Amino acid sequence: MNLTTDKFEIPARLDTRPVIVIYSTTPWNALWRPRLEYARQLAKRGWDVIYTTGPMTVWDLQTDDWRSVPWLSRFERVEGVLVEHAGRLPLRWPGRAIDVPVLSWHAKRVRSANRGRQGGDLIALVFDPIFLPHVEHLQPRYTVYFQYEALARLPGVNYRFAEYETRLVERSNVVISLTQDMASVLPEAGATRARLLPSAVRIDDFLHADQKPCPDDLAHIPHPRIGYVGSITVALDFDLILTVAQARPDWHFVFIGPVQRDGGSASLSDAVYDAKWQKLRALSNVHWLSQKPAAVVPAYMAHMDVNALWYRTKGDGWWLLGSPIKLYENMAVGKPIIGTGLAAIREYSAYVEVANTTDEWLSAIDRAIHCDHYAAANRRISVAKDNSWDCRADRLESWLLEMVKLQQ
Repeated sequence: MNLTTDKFEIPARLDTRPVIVIYSTTPWNALWRPRLEYARQLAKRGWDVIYTTGPMTVWDLQTDDWRSVPWLSRFERVEGVLVEHAGRLPLRWPGRAIDVPVLSWHAKRVRSANRGRQGGDLIALVFDPIFLPHVEHLQPRYTVYFQYEALARLPGVNYRFAEYETRLVERSNVVISLTQDMASVLPEAGATRARLLPSAVRIDDFLHADQKPCPDDLAHIPHPRIGYVGSITVALDFDLILTVAQARPDWHFVFIGPVQRDGGSASLSDAVYDAKWQKLRALSNVHWLSQKPAAVVPAYMAHMDVNALWYRTKGDGWWLLGSPIKLYENMAVGKPIIGTGLAAIREYSAYVEVANTTDEWLSAIDRAIHCDHYAAANRRISVAKDNSWDCRADRLESWLLEMVKLQQ
């Protein structure tokens, strides 16, 4: 994929550029934070950036998040970004009349947060349609919708959120999606308007990770190690993993990441897939090392013999449409990669071996263990460098500058 940045003339004065208000459901202190990368990157380029998850709602009552936050929200400058940390008050009641003054209050608070820039133009960069009411009260001059999930394919989506996405697409100056397949499920003219901006990698975190010591809990697991790092969800093909693991008991399959929990347990919320996961975990050559801090993840990847992307390729679920961050992170450590035939993986088939059946996986892993060479590792690392968050932010910034310039 060619992501060469188009060049647009930057407005004459830096302080004439609009303030960017990023709306995201991801808290700033979350472990997996790809959406936050854009906030950091834009701030690094000199944009004034405000990052908010909005006020808490009545749905948050009695949750761990509710119990852990103070009564009042506050702003904090972090890595150049003005981050709003939500408090318990004021509390939103979506769908009720009392919600309107809370939304109005929050919009005014956001507008006045970046001192010295009150009254200036705003860009609302929205990662979730749930924030449409916020945007309507904020009334920014520009709106950018970044479709980070295929809302139309998520189970149990509230009809109101689907309506929000339709209205958000209609009002947006720019619509962005991770992949063409994901864009295809956008409402209205979204599919034809969407610009593509796939996931990326924090390249400096992963380069030379093989020079770091092997983590203790991985070091005792024998070679060869076939690793998967990422969330353990219904997106994984547990049937495929089980048959491969059973066929080669002398290979060791390592899983690192959080399980999609239900009620705080270490179980998948879907009972059928939880049973498959528990059956897989019962094998003596399968090892689940739980979730790890982001800072140590590269060392785990680098000390595998093979890194695997076990995603499902059947059905019509959300897992078919995305852009796996782990694809780029795995390439950045240089080790051999095998993945199923998702469109986002097939695009890099020159660097990632694509396999779908049990026999294909067994053959691919065997080749990766015995035949991979230094030149192949360097090619994967080179591709990862071209898919860094810096490169993605360059592209996003070019679109923002184009949008602002054309409408001045």
